[in-house]
Amino acid sequence: MYRIAPGWSLTAEEVEASLQTNHFVECGASQEKSIGWIEPRGQANGPLLESVAGQWILKLMIDRGCRYLTSAQNRDGSWGGAKDIPGSIEETALAVTALVPNGFQEECTSGINWLTEKNKSDGIIASPIGLYFASLWYDEELYPLTAYLECLSAVATNKLF
Repeated sequence: MYRIAPGWSLTAEEVEASLQTNHFVECGASQEKSIGWIEPRGQANGPLLESVAGQWILKLMIDRGCRYLTSAQNRDGSWGGAKDIPGSIEETALAVTALVPNGFQEECTSGINWLTEKNKSDGIIASPIGLYFASLWYDEELYPLTAYLECLSAVATNKLF
């Protein structure tokens, strides 16, 4: 929830027109995420700003990819190839990296805890990957390490802990 400063001079109509220029559009196949404004009450083609008792209601949408990732998380905090498939360092680190800037603190904390325990018990070991992906790097042993480091960097940048 945000409070608009007293000096605000735009009208609801002007804000609505501005929001229309940033209407939410779902991600394409090559996009990591999409952000935009959607109808606050879920009414297709409705207004992006509604005024109720003098209060403005707006709703910002971050693509459903984040919701999918949270639904695919295993009970132990890891991510695998799908829900209930054993997690890997690579998939868990990549999922946390995608979720952490979008405010999914509980899921990210659970994922980081799993990564920490996995690292303590087994070390940073690579999971088997497809031949296509293996040919992209000289050594697939670097996949979990780079994914883990990228994840820790995202967590630190977004001040999760």
